[in-house]
Amino acid sequence: MARTAEAYAALREDLEIALEHVLAQRRDFATMFERAEADFDASDPMAWAAVGFTLHYLYKQ
Repeated sequence: MARTAEAYAALREDLEIALEHVLAQRRDFATMFERAEADFDASDPMAWAAVGFTLHYLYKQ
């Protein structure tokens, strides 16, 4: 690939889009973590199921 100004501009645009995606995911995961921490009841099997689903969602991204 030629190292032209256009190539660098395209790369920069791709990286900015990727960064926005990562930052949006970080915000989503922070929100999920805060909610889970506030509402978690270790004696509730459904709470553990929710943790499992959240981890599945995290790794599937």
